[in-house]
Amino acid sequence: MDLTPYADRLRRESMLAAEAGDADARAGAERLLAPATGAPRPLRPAPDPLDDRVTARIHFRLPERLKSRIEEAASRQGLSVNGYLVRAAAAALEPFPLEGETP
Repeated sequence: MDLTPYADRLRRESMLAAEAGDADARAGAERLLAPATGAPRPLRPAPDPLDDRVTARIHFRLPERLKSRIEEAASRQGLSVNGYLVRAAAAALEPFPLEGETP
């Protein structure tokens, strides 16, 4: 059975849905759908771990009470929750420089 017409339709409809999102949503849809159509995936250079301009996402679960406390602390400091957590993580790791960093 030739699945090409179904894969093509899935790709078209998924890309149409991704158009409603931002560039990251479109790129993600393209990466997810590339194996279904046989299209090659674009190569991305590995990010430099010491480059502060490179960002990444991390998802984790935490107790609601802790989340509330983080939100309150961030607000008191005039920061977003993300900014507060980035500063907290950086401060916690300060005594442990990455390879190539000077303490």
